[in-house]
Amino acid sequence: MSFRKFSIYIAFLSVFILTLTGCSSSTDSSSSSSSSTTTEKTTFKKSINSSTPVVWFYADGTNWYDMPKNELPTIGKDSDIYGAFVNQKGNSHFYTFIDKSGSASVTLKDFKNLTGQKLVDKVKKLATTERVQGNKLKVHITTDETGNNTKSETISYAFSNESLMSNPLTLSNSAVQGTVYNNLYLGFKLSGSTSNMLITPVTGEKATVELDK
Repeated sequence: MSFRKFSIYIAFLSVFILTLTGCSSSTDSSSSSSSSTTTEKTTFKKSINSSTPVVWFYADGTNWYDMPKNELPTIGKDSDIYGAFVNQKGNSHFYTFIDKSGSASVTLKDFKNLTGQKLVDKVKKLATTERVQGNKLKVHITTDETGNNTKSETISYAFSNESLMSNPLTLSNSAVQGTVYNNLYLGFKLSGSTSNMLITPVTGEKATVELDK
């Protein structure tokens, strides 16, 4: 083989190896990207069995005074918080934030940028009452005519003494979302003509919350 032909052969072999390396790198990158965008779905019942604490706030929209019919409540830093479910490892505790006048004593800005155990600790610190739910907490599903789709979900818990929190919470299938400081909140508007909602802070752009089925 001549030196010229040998040089061309080496050059071709080098390009071929680089091409294979590029394909491998592209495939690995694609796999990594795909796994990093996996959608994590949360429901209320699923959150009760979570290994990490999940907090659901019973909140009021900041547009409660002028919310048009058929529109959704707005999640904001000044959203009043009346109560919170803290779910973890099969247990659920319910905390209230009601002052002596019967009004909410905290807002979402009191939980600025908090998640996980730090959020739970702040909930416990600010709560006016705590109710250990255990197996007293019930979730009832209402479906549409087909029986395949959830129309609403009712959460019944051990009643607190405050009249504001004396009824079960019925979630509609109207989803709400909003960002407060660095926290993204997802959840559901309560059924009926109300600006109340049940929301939870989530992590990741692909996180979603769904009604139980």
